[in-house]
Amino acid sequence: MATNGFRPEYEDLGRYEDILGQLPMLQVYSHIMLPFAMPEGLSRDTIIADLEAAVRQIRAHVPWMAGKVVNVGKGPDNSGRYIVVPCPPPDPLIVVRDVTHAFPPYKEIQRLKAPNSMLDSRLLAPTNAFPQRFE
Repeated sequence: MATNGFRPEYEDLGRYEDILGQLPMLQVYSHIMLPFAMPEGLSRDTIIADLEAAVRQIRAHVPWMAGKVVNVGKGPDNSGRYIVVPCPPPDPLIVVRDVTHAFPPYKEIQRLKAPNSMLDSRLLAPTNAFPQRFE
């Protein structure tokens, strides 16, 4: 049994390779955005610390989410192979932006069910999601 409670095969990052992940046109980043109303009685710093602790736990228990994709074996006449390898946590661990001034109040976004036209991704995401190459 692995020290984090998962079977050792889950820690083998090679198991997460796939055929579609080798295609350059499908190389994209996945972003997740979780908007929420600020709860009363909690400071912004407390919320950020809790989110960072959650990300640390995910990185410890879901190995492929803590890795980065690299190309190995690339050269003349060889496109190489994309694999997931371990990497240190990014600094900062999470990207926090206060974009309150750029958006309607949370209740209004929620009422309208957050249409894409209301959410400017350039303000919300640290990088483009598609198409970006892994190199």
